[in-house]
Amino acid sequence: MKPVSFNIRTAQTMLNKVITTFAPCTVYVFGYRNCNAFQKKQFTKDKIEDLSFQHYDLLVLSPKTFLNGASSVAGSFNAETDKRITITILLHTLSDLTTKQASQQCFFDTILRHGYRLCLDSNKPPYILHNTIPSRDITADWSYWLKCEAVAAFYINAAEQNCLVELELCQIALLHTAVEYTALGLIRIGMGYTPKEYG
Repeated sequence: MKPVSFNIRTAQTMLNKVITTFAPCTVYVFGYRNCNAFQKKQFTKDKIEDLSFQHYDLLVLSPKTFLNGASSVAGSFNAETDKRITITILLHTLSDLTTKQASQQCFFDTILRHGYRLCLDSNKPPYILHNTIPSRDITADWSYWLKCEAVAAFYINAAEQNCLVELELCQIALLHTAVEYTALGLIRIGMGYTPKEYG
C-alpha cells in the first residue's frame, strides 16, 4: 500500500462530521482521490464550470454499532459539500479486527500499518495480535468470487428471461442485485475486504 497524501484542511472538515456521529472512535484514511477539472458551459460566453472533487476512503473503528450509520453519514456529508468532498466509510467495531478470515485480517493490518490515522480513541486503541504480517487466502477469495459470479449470473439470467414489459421494475431490481454481487466479489478479490452489513 502506498502512503496516502491528501489535503489535511478538507480532511479536518470531514473528520469533524465523523467524530460528531461516531465518537469515541479511531479514524484511518486508506484511500484518497483528487480530480481537478474544468468545463466550459455550452450556452454562456466565458463561463467555466468547476468539476473538481476530492474523495476519501475511511476506516472508522467505534465501540458503538449504528444501523446503516456509515452510509447515512457519508450521504449527508456528500450532500452538504455538494459532492465536492465525498467520503466512503467502512464502519467496524474493535472486535471485527479479530476476524478469522485471513484476507480480512490482511486488509485491516495493512490499514493499521500504512493508513493515515486522523484520530485515535486512546481508551481503546486498535491493534492486531500477529507476530508476522498476515497473508491473504487467495483460494478462499477466489471461491467467494465464483459464488458471487454465479449469483450475479442467476439474476442476470432471470432478468433476461422475463419477457413481460409490465415487470420492468422487477428486471431493474434483478439487475441491481446482480451488480451488487459483482461488486462484492470484486472488492473481495481486489482488496481482501468483505463488507459488513450496514457498515
